[in-house]
Amino acid sequence: MKVSAQRIPDSQVVLEIEVDSDQMERSLDKAYRKLAQRVDVPGFRKGKTPRGMLERHVGRVRLLHEAHDMLIPEVYNKAIEEQDIDAIGQPATLDGGLAIPGGALDTLRTQRGVRADVRRVAKIDLPALASPPTFNAARPIGSNP
Repeated sequence: MKVSAQRIPDSQVVLEIEVDSDQMERSLDKAYRKLAQRVDVPGFRKGKTPRGMLERHVGRVRLLHEAHDMLIPEVYNKAIEEQDIDAIGQPATLDGGLAIPGGALDTLRTQRGVRADVRRVAKIDLPALASPPTFNAARPIGSNP
């Protein structure tokens, strides 16, 4: 898996992710098994339809989209971990890249979090109040002023 990250304004990052063909083939197998359980193909029980027959029935594009939808969360999480990005929320797909022959290429845009450095302090100084605070804004109903 190849990942490139480009930081753009408004705390966003554009990730370009290229998946190798082995990983794409595994995703296609998972998509086949998932579709085989859901799709009724005449003459076959659910889950027992051969892959070629299922592809002819639903179309190769549907199988590819199912694999793509299953693959994005997996590779996205690996990519943000690899690039050390603190992402907020889910990514938005910029280019619905289904360049399948050698793998899948997808471009995602994600919000990244704000980095804060937290340090430990041995002592905190708080100034003392000169007089105790008074609260005169609210009084119970029926009380005398």
